[in-house]
Amino acid sequence: MRGYITNSFIGCSLALLLGTTLPAATLVKEHPYKTIVARNVFGLQPFVKQPIQKQPEVILPPLEVLVTGLTDIGGKSQVLLEITEAGKPVRRPILCRGEVMDGIEVLQIEVTAGFVQLRVRGVETVLRLQKKQPAIASAVVR
Repeated sequence: MRGYITNSFIGCSLALLLGTTLPAATLVKEHPYKTIVARNVFGLQPFVKQPIQKQPEVILPPLEVLVTGLTDIGGKSQVLLEITEAGKPVRRPILCRGEVMDGIEVLQIEVTAGFVQLRVRGVETVLRLQKKQPAIASAVVR
């Protein structure tokens, strides 16, 4: 009986010993690189998401568009424009229906009625042919 008690005592002791060391061994196996993270040998920083900055709206200088003439030569309607933009020289293009230049699109040309429908930078507008006023001369009477 004495051998039975000794064997059971040894068996219980082994079971107790394995029972306490086994969870510690599994903890080490779950996180084998935890010490590297704690040391941070590469100087890693946590990722911080930067807020998205909105681009400022580009404000284009205003355009001054004048209709200086309308023509119907050869069955093709055309408009003569004078485009004035701050800081740039005056441009005088001749455009047909459907043509686009510098953000100005010709939508409709009515030569007989004397008007043109344009889309200037996304805004539709109707312009009439400007009739030139005769110059008034002022004389100085002495």
